[in-house]
Amino acid sequence: MVVHWIFLAILTAFFYALYNIFIKIASGSIHEILGAVILQMVAALLGGVLLLILKIRGTDMEISPRGIGLSVLAGVFVGLAEVFSFLVFAKG
Repeated sequence: MVVHWIFLAILTAFFYALYNIFIKIASGSIHEILGAVILQMVAALLGGVLLLILKIRGTDMEISPRGIGLSVLAGVFVGLAEVFSFLVFAKG
């Protein structure tokens, strides 16, 4: 199944919009660190389920030390962005 990149881009933007809306709504009701940890745990669970589905289907997955390192760095900065998103939205 071939999916056009523009559809994927629109869907991604929609998901980011919902992400920000829900952080804004939650930020006044939960500590920013706890909110970020819950968010990351749910995201990791969803990613783990999708990874398991791909493995069961026999999908070949490329992996390299560079890819792992860059993914770790991206994870560090998305984690910081989530904490600061909760902080920002809680302030105003």
